Amino acid sequence: MAATGSGAIEQCGRVRADYVPVRVAGKLVFRYDPRRRIVEVQDRGERHYIDLAALDERAQPLDINVK
Repeated sequence: MAATGSGAIEQCGRVRADYVPVRVAGKLVFRYDPRRRIVEVQDRGERHYIDLAALDERAQPLDINVK
C-alpha cells in the first residue's frame, strides 16, 4: 500500500497473469494469457511478449466482397 499526500491509503495491485501453455508434440511453444490477450514466447532464454489486443486495433478489416 502507498500513502498519498492527503493521508488516504491507496492499494496498489498487480495484474495476475494466468497463462495457458500451448504445446506441440509435448514441447512448449508459447504461453497465452486470455484475460490480457498476451502471448509469451521464449527463444534462447529471452522472453518476448505479443499484445494481441494492440494487433487487433492495427489490423485492417477484411472486405468479404473482394473476390
